[in-house]
Parts: sequence; C-alpha cells; structure tokens
Amino acid sequence: MPDRIELKLILNPAPQTDAEELDRLTRQLRRDILDLEVEDVRLPEAGEVMAGAKGSSLDVGALLITLLVSSGAVPPLIELIRSLLTHHSLRSATLEIDGDKLEVQGLSAREQRELIEAWMSRHRLILTADK
Repeated sequence: MPDRIELKLILNPAPQTDAEELDRLTRQLRRDILDLEVEDVRLPEAGEVMAGAKGSSLDVGALLITLLVSSGAVPPLIELIRSLLTHHSLRSATLEIDGDKLEVQGLSAREQRELIEAWMSRHRLILTADK
C-alpha cells in the first residue's frame, strides 16, 4: 500500500450557486485545507478530467489533495467540509480515492461518522494523527 494517497474532492453546488461563487468557495477551502496535515492541495489543470465526471473538466468546484495515509488529516478535512456545507449554498461534497466515493451531506452525525469510518477503513486511513 502506498504511503501517499491522492484524494479528489468535488463540491456539489445547490442550484442557486453560480460558477463564480463556487470558484470562490473552492479557493477558500483550498486555503483552509492547506492548514491541515496534507502534503498538497491543488486546483486541477484546465481540461483535467475526473473519472466518472462525464467528460467535464475539473476547473470549478474540485480539488486534488495529496496526503500521507498515516497523517490523520481525513477526519479534520471532513469536519471542514461539513462546516462549509452548513454555512454555504452547497448540496454536498464528494471525496474519492481510486474510484471509491464518499458523499458528505446532511446525514446525522452518527450516520455520517459510520460512513466515514467504513470508507477510511477501506483505504487504511487512520482516524486520528499520532501526536
């Protein structure tokens, strides 16, 4: 198993969210994620396509995040995303590793935690950082 993993994040906007607002939210989220224990967070290159995205380019609402499997960065990342969903016009956010997707949305905290733990376990991501 690799010690680094690339995670794809797509913000799924509410119908009333325009491209400019989605771009602003994506760039703000990128800055916030860089404060977590991740190696890199980047906006996809123009024309870069995500598998399953029906050929659309990933230039608005998407981020590519590189992190160490052992960093413990995924739980704080998910909390950051949940906070963003609570305070902005977004329906959900999708995290993807090697085609395995986790959609973060308005589930109860317990239901969301169970889904997150199962998804993280499939990728051998740790729940907390060793500090």
